[in-house]
Parts: sequence; C-alpha cells; structure tokens
Amino acid sequence: MIGSAYRFLAEKTSYLLAKKLAIDFLAKKPVLKTSYLEKS
Repeated sequence: MIGSAYRFLAEKTSYLLAKKLAIDFLAKKPVLKTSYLEKS
C-alpha cells in the first residue's frame, strides 16, 4: 500500500517537475533567440 502511494507521488512529482522545466525552457527560449541575433 505504502509502496504504491509512494510510486504515485513520485510519478506526480516527476510530471510536475518536467512540466516546470518545459515552461522554464519555453520562457527562456525567446530571450536566447533575441540575444543570439543581437550578437551576430
């Protein structure tokens, strides 16, 4: 019982973490794009 609950929590946490990383990446992407264009 505890094992399945722990696994569910781990999956939920990893999903939220991946979602946060994806949002952070997409948020930073335009900034990287503009800074790259300014340098060249």
